[in-house]
Amino acid sequence: MAPNLSKLSATCCVALLALAAPACAQQPALPRPVLVTSSTETDPQALAWLTDDGRKSLAAALAQEKAGTIHAFVFAAVPSADAWAFRSTSKATDFLSVDDLARAALQTCQFFAKIPCYIISINGQDARDQYGGYPMQPNLLAGQRGRFDPARIPFVTSSDQVSAAAYANQTGPRAFVVTPSDYWLWRTGKTEFDAIASAYADCQKGAAGQTCVLYAVDDQVVFEPSHN
Repeated sequence: MAPNLSKLSATCCVALLALAAPACAQQPALPRPVLVTSSTETDPQALAWLTDDGRKSLAAALAQEKAGTIHAFVFAAVPSADAWAFRSTSKATDFLSVDDLARAALQTCQFFAKIPCYIISINGQDARDQYGGYPMQPNLLAGQRGRFDPARIPFVTSSDQVSAAAYANQTGPRAFVVTPSDYWLWRTGKTEFDAIASAYADCQKGAAGQTCVLYAVDDQVVFEPSHN
């Protein structure tokens, strides 16, 4: 599927203007998710504020966890925006921590909701605190602008962040694209516009039906989560 060139033109212009902004000398550390679990098993049917698809997805994750199909999972959602997301790992050897799964799930949910989400369930247990509520979570999409830092790439796992570090060593015009579903790639080109167009086109082929987001152009992050 060819990218929408009119949209690309606007995106490219915004991205190239962002490159002129000075990068911060040192970016603040990213906040970590607030992880709390109770002894109560999560009941999807009790979450009337979730959409039908959200309850079905949560029920499927619970069934897979009990069957041993997945090793661990984190389900995040927010009532006011009817948004939800979950991340899982199929085996312990994937080396994905609960913190890693929670960060990615919260970032994905927040991207679509445009506000921080709550963690609803961790490995099938209610993520409620001692007062029976879901703890407030930090804004995990804030503070992205600046020089490219693979450790700050949203939506992807920590292992993917390590793999994506090679982007920083590239030279010449290049663009990095990511999706909220954990798909990412970068492409080079004769110009920044060529690199952006190529990255978008290949993302739309490789992650058909997903939202491809321009994350970085050259060594500058241009990601604007509030504009999704």
